[in-house]
Amino acid sequence: MDAHHCNPETLTQINQAEGLYLVQVKENQPKLLEQCRILADQSSCVETIDYDLSHGHISTRQANLYDLSLSDIDDRWQNTGLRTLIAMNREMTPDGYLLRLNEI
Repeated sequence: MDAHHCNPETLTQINQAEGLYLVQVKENQPKLLEQCRILADQSSCVETIDYDLSHGHISTRQANLYDLSLSDIDDRWQNTGLRTLIAMNREMTPDGYLLRLNEI
């Protein structure tokens, strides 16, 4: 889901309905984003790297997974079912230029 839906109310409803979700964290949730950034600076529990050679450019995707402890996050996130942080690092070379993207 888009970061617009990253709020405790929406995620709690999905969790209570036993649903699964993948959501971006951005500046609309500054405390959660900061906690994710702190966690992403630590050693990940899983790392995977994927290479793609298509559309005339080379793409490298590195995914780092972290256990997301809710103990340091505001109480309003406790019932959301947040479990894992995935930090994506992408490098692409479209038209001979290097483009780096880091996403949480």
